[in-house]
Amino acid sequence: MTKHYWDEYLNVLLDHNEINRILKFHQSNVPVIDQNQLIKSDINKLDWIELNKDIVISSDIVLKKYSIAELCSSLKSIYKLMKKQFEEAKIPLILPVFTVLPKFPGVESGCYTFNFQEESLIKYKELPNSESISLLKNKNIDICLSFFLNLERSTFLYEGLGYLKGILQIGEFSGTLITKLNLESKDIFIQPQTFTHDLGINLRKQILIKNECLIL
Repeated sequence: MTKHYWDEYLNVLLDHNEINRILKFHQSNVPVIDQNQLIKSDINKLDWIELNKDIVISSDIVLKKYSIAELCSSLKSIYKLMKKQFEEAKIPLILPVFTVLPKFPGVESGCYTFNFQEESLIKYKELPNSESISLLKNKNIDICLSFFLNLERSTFLYEGLGYLKGILQIGEFSGTLITKLNLESKDIFIQPQTFTHDLGINLRKQILIKNECLIL
């Protein structure tokens, strides 16, 4: 251990109740057996995986649809890389949602999801008139890409560990998109629960983990 391993000053400043809360949360979700082995022995889970592998949730509401061929090069690149990521993930635990702001060319403003089966971008909701959207406009954001953790999928497959696995998957997806496509993303705080409501997403089924506020 380094000489800084025990930091007495930090120890005084720390909120130890918060440390205990985090430790309890973590320990309650640490598996006692290999979750992958458990899945392999669970017929119901194996049947569900076979039916749902490579399927990414998209909206059933369609206000407008764009084929991928119609999109600008930056959105095409995001689509192609994200599709590759989902194929490699096999069982996606996440839902990506795009908020397109008014000044972005070629696509109406609004809330969108990709439909990877039909190779299209689906507008499912008009752009809400909210503080979060006003903030994005004022920061000159083109598109806000929001990554949601699919709570039902992740919990069904991995129980408590699903929360961590989903967050790790989101981090991998997001980091790969930003670095490989050299995207410019601004660090903007948006209140997660309020923004989830703005996007018309069910708070009890999808948890907003990360926003990439893009200037394309």
